[in-house]
Amino acid sequence: MKGFKLPIISKVPIEVENKINKEVERDIAYSNLRQDKFHKLFNKPNSVLRKIGDYLLMNYQKGEISYKEIRDILGFSEDSIKLKVSELNFYKNFPLTMIPVPKRKGYIQSCLRNDTDYENWDLKKQRTIVSMEQVKYKAKKTTSAKEKTKKEIRNLPQKQSE
Repeated sequence: MKGFKLPIISKVPIEVENKINKEVERDIAYSNLRQDKFHKLFNKPNSVLRKIGDYLLMNYQKGEISYKEIRDILGFSEDSIKLKVSELNFYKNFPLTMIPVPKRKGYIQSCLRNDTDYENWDLKKQRTIVSMEQVKYKAKKTTSAKEKTKKEIRNLPQKQSE
């Protein structure tokens, strides 16, 4: 039915909802700023990011590509190539996602090449994200407890010295 809307009833307190909305807005703003940065870098005429991206687009079908191969052809250091490949993986407008080849250090492949390699890589990344969330939660819990004790100390009545 057109125009039929149900009211959404939430049992989340307004303060918590506002806090969640603020965090989501902050994350979206960060993501948009990062995408704009990658777009500007990628579209510069002599951009390293563009050169590496073009090379990957031309050669991803041959399978595994080594960082040394890219270094020899383009003349950049392996560390900068690894950094730029990871940046290209974040960039939404770049059509490829390059993942490491299992059991072959220094080689990358397109995520479209092997489904099991992609699934294993994705699972590893998800575990990393979960672990980082646990670290963030622990740190937030510790700092909030510390702030709570500071407030309690400030609110204690002061002894009057006579």
